[in-house]
Amino acid sequence: MTGELEKQMKGYKRAEEAETLTTLRPCYNFSGIETPEFPSVTFHFKGGAEMALPLENYVAPAGGKNYHVEYDLQNERFGFKQQECN
Repeated sequence: MTGELEKQMKGYKRAEEAETLTTLRPCYNFSGIETPEFPSVTFHFKGGAEMALPLENYVAPAGGKNYHVEYDLQNERFGFKQQECN
């Protein structure tokens, strides 16, 4: 699925720094683009069932609104740092 998404989104600039920081892929930089276009996602199952996903189920803003957050579950701690996440 990711490969097909990347193929259909090839006209948009990848946000490589965000991918490195968040380990989420693919990430795109939509700065200066008023209305980016996203492909629709529909799963087709054997037997004819289909599940069409709403956009918010597969596209999400990266980061916490310009904060990098780190979770240490083993020590029950978390840290955060304000930074540019575009």
